[in-house]
Amino acid sequence: MFVRFREYELVSGHKSLRCEIVENYRDKCSGKVRQRSISYLASVKEHWTKYPRVRAEFWRRVEDKLSCLPLSELEAQKVRSAIDRRIPREITPTSRLGITRKETAAVNSAPVPFHTPSSSAAQTPSSPAAEDTDPSAQELLSRLAAKLELDL
Repeated sequence: MFVRFREYELVSGHKSLRCEIVENYRDKCSGKVRQRSISYLASVKEHWTKYPRVRAEFWRRVEDKLSCLPLSELEAQKVRSAIDRRIPREITPTSRLGITRKETAAVNSAPVPFHTPSSSAAQTPSSPAAEDTDPSAQELLSRLAAKLELDL
């Protein structure tokens, strides 16, 4: 059992995504592997998936359909994660900027130097220095700052 997204071309030239749960089976007569649609979940116009309200409505319909299906919690979670890869439930600030998950992981794993003005003061994070940070992470940080119009 898996999730399939079918793309349909609309008259307006945009694409519509139809999300459905499908299972494989072997045809008894010919012996060929076929696919059987288990359930239609929801559909959304692809160019509207960038809007949080549209995604929320899409996910509401998906959750309504999943609650009616006789799936175990593990199977339902697998379906949710497969759909989430194509149409994310939430858009993070970095995904709005076009930064990939790999680049985000590089920034999150980059060492952030700390300094202590005095021995009694608590440690506070300072801005990353170029010599203390991985060059690729530093480049990513400056790219992110430029998109956010910040000054590092």
